[in-house]
Amino acid sequence: MKCYEEMAKRLQDGSISFTVNYKLKSESELFLFDNGLDTVVISESDGKYIIRLGLFIEKLPFDYADEKIKSGEEAFWKGVEKNIINYILTDYYNEDDSFKDFVRNNNYDVQAVKEKLEKSEDYVVAFCDSFYGLTDYFDSWAVINTDDKGDINKIILRPKEDKHIETINWE
Repeated sequence: MKCYEEMAKRLQDGSISFTVNYKLKSESELFLFDNGLDTVVISESDGKYIIRLGLFIEKLPFDYADEKIKSGEEAFWKGVEKNIINYILTDYYNEDDSFKDFVRNNNYDVQAVKEKLEKSEDYVVAFCDSFYGLTDYFDSWAVINTDDKGDINKIILRPKEDKHIETINWE
């Protein structure tokens, strides 16, 4: 993982300023540079976050992610992505009729997908190999919220739109 402490900060005008003197219009530009980054630390008005380029661009509270990463980075990120996949295949699927239509129109069977993933050696790799098309419905970002105990209590995904809405404005 290549990550820089306080790599970026959101400015009052909504843009993002890197410590290396780049000013971005959107968080969506964070990984456009050819700098080998896959993880960025960003400060926003509501807190500090670790943002990682993974299954989605995953945004997690810094305090939660930093401690977990130190104790087992690869396992931690696989766990985060497994939580996102499970959320997509259960709660999101059950609550969003448009996503249900998208799933059916793309010839997926959620129950069959779940069964295949449970039988696989690597849940996340199996999802990416066979069912990654399900992510086409969503914005490229996933926001993870945690509770007071430091457990994931909410995953926020949004349907893909013509223009990305900054995650600080999600909810």
